[in-house]
Amino acid sequence: MKKIKNIVFDIGGVIVENSENAIKTKFNLTNDEFMEIKKSGYIIKPSLLGEKSILDCFKDLNSKDEMLEYIFNPVNYDVTIPINYDLLAIIDDLKLKEYKIYVLSNMSQETFDYIAKRIDYNNRFDGGIISFQVHLLKPNKKIFDMLFEKYNLDIEETIYFDDNIINVEKGNLLGIESILFLNNECVTDYFKKEFEEYEKRNIHKYQTRVYKKD
Repeated sequence: MKKIKNIVFDIGGVIVENSENAIKTKFNLTNDEFMEIKKSGYIIKPSLLGEKSILDCFKDLNSKDEMLEYIFNPVNYDVTIPINYDLLAIIDDLKLKEYKIYVLSNMSQETFDYIAKRIDYNNRFDGGIISFQVHLLKPNKKIFDMLFEKYNLDIEETIYFDDNIINVEKGNLLGIESILFLNNECVTDYFKKEFEEYEKRNIHKYQTRVYKKD
């Protein structure tokens, strides 16, 4: 088995935290009510495919879709798109260990543009494919293939984290080691041995430098 060199992250529910609690509080929703609203997310599908803007998707909304419009309207992104800064710190550590970091996500251009600025996407990540760019959605095999072909990734050297079990199952079916993201520990636990070895190497280097200085 080859050593992992490439790490692929989903964005929504991974790099961006789940905003469920904030939305339920805002609209005083029960768990069941929130799940019903969530099922209506198909309304924004054209924006995920790069066919329409999110706001255009809501032009024909009726009153019961007020919550969806709030959730996906860019003016509310400070509430509905909380960045997982702890995971970004973990990603920075992984980059120091010379892992290549990529993203693969179903997302509209408005949402991605907002997130990209806040996570310093161009400097922090080595690349990625977002659904609106290629007019395809996960779990379509083609969008996975595009990522691997564009960056010449070796499947055996790549691991993929996603919070959607359907996408995880598809990744595994395609031969990609894929892990269901439940929390940041899913990542740190996987790389725990590597983290420990890296720390030992750094301590050794530091001790060597101090010894030579004396």
